[in-house]
Amino acid sequence: MKSAAAPALELGVAERQRLIADLFHALSQPITALRCSLESALHGSRATAPSAENLQTALEHAERIARLAGGIRQLLEADDPGDERVAFPLEISLREAVVEMQPIAEAARVRMQLRCASPCRVVAEPQRMRQGWFYLLEFALTSAAESSILDVTLIQEEETAVVRLSLDPRPAQESLREAGNEAERKSQQLSRRLGLAIAGRIFEAAGGRLQIQEEDQHVGLRLRLPCAA
Repeated sequence: MKSAAAPALELGVAERQRLIADLFHALSQPITALRCSLESALHGSRATAPSAENLQTALEHAERIARLAGGIRQLLEADDPGDERVAFPLEISLREAVVEMQPIAEAARVRMQLRCASPCRVVAEPQRMRQGWFYLLEFALTSAAESSILDVTLIQEEETAVVRLSLDPRPAQESLREAGNEAERKSQQLSRRLGLAIAGRIFEAAGGRLQIQEEDQHVGLRLRLPCAA
């Protein structure tokens, strides 16, 4: 992995508190907009029934509310380790996740390459781990510039499984996924932060620790999980 001057940061309590505050702020906006749309439909003077435009706008606000509420629920539930924890090879779980995310990588024009130097076994609920991989890889792929390469490496350091994700180069922040306007760009950034936080809490529930390192042209993620005895 490329050496970088910026320190790796853990997803700590302060960041999660900021994220939850930002999520509830984002949730309040479509709720207010939905209420205004419904009031306009009920009390408008131009027609006796809500217009198709008003109904479409209200539906869009309702869908955004549902997405944000679902994301908040997943974040709050992410620290549950699950009731079906077993010891399983981390390599197999990671390979399956990379294969499942391949269509998303192809759509983003990012090439993923996986290298597993150790068949580490960890204790976790496989379905929860699969969810964590999804959000972790999604964060990395949405941080990627076109034609970049996402390196995913699994190694073992003593009794710890270490998964490293390294991405060079990354797109400029203002061009992230070609957001059409400032509001859309902020929405995408919030979604990325939420997904990464969900992944972090899922891995922490399995005894792990997730760190992120971001610079102008580099994104690095490092996950450490205890190996099964």
